[in-house]
Amino acid sequence: MRRVGFVLGVSVVMAAMVVLIAGSVLANDTQPEQTYVDKVDAKQYFALPGSAAYFRGMAEDIEGDGDPGLTAEVDARITYSGTPGPGVETRLTGGTWILCSKFTAPPRDPMTGALIEPACPTESTIALQGTVRDGGAAVWDTKGGTALVPTGLSSPPCIPVYAGKAKVEAVFDIAPGGTVNGVKVTEQGIGQFKGKLDHKPFLNYKCPGDRPGLYPATLTGTLELKF
Repeated sequence: MRRVGFVLGVSVVMAAMVVLIAGSVLANDTQPEQTYVDKVDAKQYFALPGSAAYFRGMAEDIEGDGDPGLTAEVDARITYSGTPGPGVETRLTGGTWILCSKFTAPPRDPMTGALIEPACPTESTIALQGTVRDGGAAVWDTKGGTALVPTGLSSPPCIPVYAGKAKVEAVFDIAPGGTVNGVKVTEQGIGQFKGKLDHKPFLNYKCPGDRPGLYPATLTGTLELKF
């Protein structure tokens, strides 16, 4: 009986050790829940008036904020409804975003309209992507003017666009399957962007004759990702 008890005791201890070791291995292969806070600085490189705007730029850690950051390139397509104007609230209806150590291709060419979907190379240490939720908003100021922005088309060669600033808030969903510093992201996460969209560079256009994208709008703010 003593021998049986001893064997059973050893078996229980070994089973516990297996569980602990397995848990340790899984912890090393998956991403523990963490909040990352970045500052974002991006430029609009393509737009479909009244429909969508495309941005490419950088996300960088905010030094001294107490939270880690993810320094990487960011690309976002944000769809919206309505027309920007003084005091107008433009509804954000959706879109997609992707965060990579470095993209495999340059942004979409606004002259040709050739669409090259942004993608992360296989060696990218940071590779995250997801969607933009319906329900965000851009609330425009009342101090802007009207700019004539080139379309790259023969007709119409220019369109009037409100050249003001808007406060932007949007919620990002984070799809599982990405990586952060080589660690897999297995659970869906959520992000929040708060910032400013500035159309004032459009006032530099002297349309027609200007190249589309010569004076891009800018999107700046803070992106908080939790997954």
